[in-house]
Amino acid sequence: MAMTQGKFQAKDKSTEKLKDFNGEGTYSYGMFKYQGMFKDGVFDGPGTVYMKSGAKFKGEWAKGKMVSGGYIFADGLEHKKVEDETWSYCSRSDPRFFEEIKMGLPNNMECICFDTYRGKEIKAMPTGCYDVGDGYFDPTKISVCSFETGDPIRMPDKNEKDWILHNARREGWTPDDD
Repeated sequence: MAMTQGKFQAKDKSTEKLKDFNGEGTYSYGMFKYQGMFKDGVFDGPGTVYMKSGAKFKGEWAKGKMVSGGYIFADGLEHKKVEDETWSYCSRSDPRFFEEIKMGLPNNMECICFDTYRGKEIKAMPTGCYDVGDGYFDPTKISVCSFETGDPIRMPDKNEKDWILHNARREGWTPDDD
């Protein structure tokens, strides 16, 4: 029985049955779950898509497309919003990592040591390298290397390499470098 108004829950893969959903509801499919408003069977209004990883897309939807809001990582770090042109996180204007922000470190060069916080542990950033989260990018090896061993763990493609060189926090950077 298709519900056309009010609250509902669906685990049906058939989009034919979804078209009648209107109102607040929950739709689960595979590794994803959406909770929010529907109109004519599509996300429309405030809602959140939850992923098994703990991350989520939270915002405002119109005709099935997110029009405001954005992605939130499992640790609570918010990625840039759909309506924003750039992401200010870990940028030249605010080089703090999320752990440093959560610890309340101010956005000034005196408090930022350019080492990498991994929980409560601090790992030194090798000279001339860029922090990329799962390790550091070493431009001399053209590889992302392990903080623990220094060994290469992966090679970024050209797009990621370009992004790293223009955006990632680099050991030894000062505001005068820009």
